[in-house]
Amino acid sequence: MDDGGGCLISTEAIALIKSLGLVPKRSIQAIMWTAEEIGLYYWGAQDYVRHNKENLKNIVAAFESDGGTFTPRGLDFVGASDKAACIINEILNLTKAIDSTTFARHTSSVSTDITYLVDEGIPGLSLMNADDQYFWYHHTEADTISLMNPDDLDKGTALWAIAAYVLADLNSALPRVDDPPAGKLF
Repeated sequence: MDDGGGCLISTEAIALIKSLGLVPKRSIQAIMWTAEEIGLYYWGAQDYVRHNKENLKNIVAAFESDGGTFTPRGLDFVGASDKAACIINEILNLTKAIDSTTFARHTSSVSTDITYLVDEGIPGLSLMNADDQYFWYHHTEADTISLMNPDDLDKGTALWAIAAYVLADLNSALPRVDDPPAGKLF
């Protein structure tokens, strides 16, 4: 569940898009940090940002699923652009069939493992799910693949695939900031 479920839906979303023969305008990658929590400040996201500064402008959005993989409810979003927030909210209309249309906008971060990317201006998305049992298993020996519900994993994969595909196939990248108002500034 933590964080194998997130890794599973991230890789399976890409496999699902490929199996459907869909080819978006931009590439989709699944990146998984080793030693995700203890490595956060030394090896994982911070190191990725440090070694990929010149390529960060090409990242449309960073996704993270690190709160278990229970029934998906929607997406948490962080980003400076109202237009980007609107686009994410509209994408969730495509997930009505699996009842995962809830949208929440945040001002600072949605999940620790993508914070360094968000700090660089990259919009961030996190899986919002029915995680009321998360701390029953979090960092315990009971946290095994057997406790995950296959239907919830499938729904999480579908939500991830829909959001990733739509963002990767937009004609222009997800806005990072809103355009300044038209007219004179002085």
